[in-house]
Amino acid sequence: MNNPFRFRDDHYKKQLEKKYVGKTIRIINMKGEPKYSGKVGKVDHVDGICQLWGTWGGLAVIPSEDEIEIIEETE
Repeated sequence: MNNPFRFRDDHYKKQLEKKYVGKTIRIINMKGEPKYSGKVGKVDHVDGICQLWGTWGGLAVIPSEDEIEIIEETE
């Protein structure tokens, strides 16, 4: 039986951490949550099932399912 909440491998998690943690993202489309479209926030951490958590609200972003973009910060 496949468990959708199984832990993914550490290599994938580390890739996500390197790419997203500390970066500001914009949620373009969050599957099943249209009210999150357009929200912007900074990624705090990646959990054990490779979801992104941050300052945009109470739900995690799933990079393999949700559409997001990194916002380049200008100085």
